[in-house]
Amino acid sequence: MQCFGLYIGYGFSWYIRGPYSPALTKDAYSLVSDYEELPMVAFVRKVDEDKFEKFLSFLGNNLNNEEWLECVASIHFLYNNESRKDKGYIFSKIKNKMPNLDEILFDKCWKYLEEYEMIEG
Repeated sequence: MQCFGLYIGYGFSWYIRGPYSPALTKDAYSLVSDYEELPMVAFVRKVDEDKFEKFLSFLGNNLNNEEWLECVASIHFLYNNESRKDKGYIFSKIKNKMPNLDEILFDKCWKYLEEYEMIEG
């Protein structure tokens, strides 16, 4: 969401399976334990709602595809936080964290991010 201009106050670092935010995890578990059902919320500003809609459009049919989400988030995170931007290097870093990652999925995710101009080829 941060790439779409919705900064919600969490920083991320490279962890076991990719980008990770301990503070976000803590808050998420707190919400789950505090609420049986989470209430609906609305954006205060229309511009933020539009940004969120663009983010959902980016996710498309992959909204619940954990492997795709991990791969896309990992590529994007490493591309923007490592000095080396080359595809082979990033693939090897992710493969170390996600041993079952196949190159076909990685290539699809890489191309998807290029199409959205979130990385350069």
